[in-house]
Amino acid sequence: MLEEEIPQPPSAAEMRTRRALIGAKLKQARLAAGKSKDECALAIGRKTTTIGRYERGLTDIPLAELDLLARFLNVNLYYFIERKDSAESAALLDLEKLARMPQEVRAFAFDAGNLPYLRMAMKFRDLPTDQLQEFGEILLVVR
Repeated sequence: MLEEEIPQPPSAAEMRTRRALIGAKLKQARLAAGKSKDECALAIGRKTTTIGRYERGLTDIPLAELDLLARFLNVNLYYFIERKDSAESAALLDLEKLARMPQEVRAFAFDAGNLPYLRMAMKFRDLPTDQLQEFGEILLVVR
């Protein structure tokens, strides 16, 4: 009969890594939501410096606070703790770049009804300049 292996608690290095990953995801979610550290701190009744420490992975985030922040930032709590494999992570949006976009651009991009326009723009991006110019000339004639 095989004995069940007792899981070992994570090492201090693993805990630091987890804290850093959760902190980075917190910052990404905050930026994507267009929220400041001050607003997040107010939402959980903490100081702004505490949010900074959370984002840098210097301090553990109590689960109750992480849950409040997830709701405040409109993300699922699992967003902070799920692991993605490297191929999937490579395909994720760079949320910091997204957060720097004007609000109206973000709103347009997140509206599912605009997906055909975004796909069309992506196809235009891949067209050689001469073909894109030819297409533009055709559109001018069609008006």
